Amino acid sequence: MADGVLGTALQSYQPLNRMHEKAAQLRAELEAASKSDRHAQFKCSSSKSLLSVGGGGQGIPPPAPGPSPPRRFLRTTTSVHSVSTVIPGGSGTYERPTSASLFTSRLSSRRVSNTSGGATDLSGDEMRTTTSGGKSSSPSRRLSRPSRVSVVRDMPDYAAAISRQNQLEDTVAELEDQVRQLASDNEKRQDSYMRREALLQEEVAKLQEQLRKARGDQPQSPVFGKAAANIRELHNQVVSQVEDLLTAQAATFRNEEHSTLRNFTARLNELETAVMAERAKGAAREDIDCAEQIKALRAQLDSTQQIAQILDKKHSVVAEENSRLRAQFNLQEEDREYLIKQTVALKKENAALRNQLAALLEEISALNQEKEDLVAAATAASAATGVMST
Repeated sequence: MADGVLGTALQSYQPLNRMHEKAAQLRAELEAASKSDRHAQFKCSSSKSLLSVGGGGQGIPPPAPGPSPPRRFLRTTTSVHSVSTVIPGGSGTYERPTSASLFTSRLSSRRVSNTSGGATDLSGDEMRTTTSGGKSSSPSRRLSRPSRVSVVRDMPDYAAAISRQNQLEDTVAELEDQVRQLASDNEKRQDSYMRREALLQEEVAKLQEQLRKARGDQPQSPVFGKAAANIRELHNQVVSQVEDLLTAQAATFRNEEHSTLRNFTARLNELETAVMAERAKGAAREDIDCAEQIKALRAQLDSTQQIAQILDKKHSVVAEENSRLRAQFNLQEEDREYLIKQTVALKKENAALRNQLAALLEEISALNQEKEDLVAAATAASAATGVMST
């Protein structure tokens, strides 16, 4: 039963592999999102250059190319940090950084500005258009020019970039929730696995203790082989004693029977001799002597019958004792066969439990090795991600 439960638990529980696959999937999605964001930023920069050319109205050249402002995808960076901190440990708690809350407020204000129709860049600030004189105009003055606002509102590429950015931010938030759920699920499964392992170890210890008791390996007790030898020796002694007793009883019966027959025959011969001698005497004394002899013979016959009855009683008692000893002998034979069968069954069970214990130890070592490899791989991946981010 312990083998069946353990096999089912090990086959249906592989949290580290699932976490590793989910982490790889999340990294791929984040890389795809980053590529899409860069493409959207390129479109936005192109639209801003077109806006600067169209807003001046006099062919003012675009500003000199410079380093593009850094992209502020705080939630994306936070999700990468969350993946790198949750996956290696397997049971670490997820904490949302404070920059994410600030980014949420800025994101809401940015979306409001986009909805109102104002021209904003990817950082959430309003774009300041240049006039023909090269001076920047304030937002109030820009709103007073409906032609420029309409130009910004009618730019499909810029609106698509903003929409794509919002979608990517929502996707990153969903991925963060998935990472948090996977981390909590990994903690629960790890705790359940540890509890199951403890229960199985306790059950194996109990079975080993029962096996040790059955084998007679307790302190101050003989080993099982010596106990079996003692049982065989005692059984042989009992059998030999029973056989000796039966032989002695048979010899006693034969001796008593022979002695009784000899005595009876001798006495009968003496009586016959006496009868013949008495017959030779006178006819007068013959009747008297015959009557006396008949009385004596009757008395002797009565005594002989009493002796025969006593012998019959003794024979019945001895026969009962013989049957009792034979029944005891049969019971001891059955006990011996039962002990032999129990010994064989215990040896088989011991071998099966040893094989089961060896298999469990191998599976546990394999799981520990797999866990260490996954932790090392996740640590290396997080280190590589940190180097790339720096």
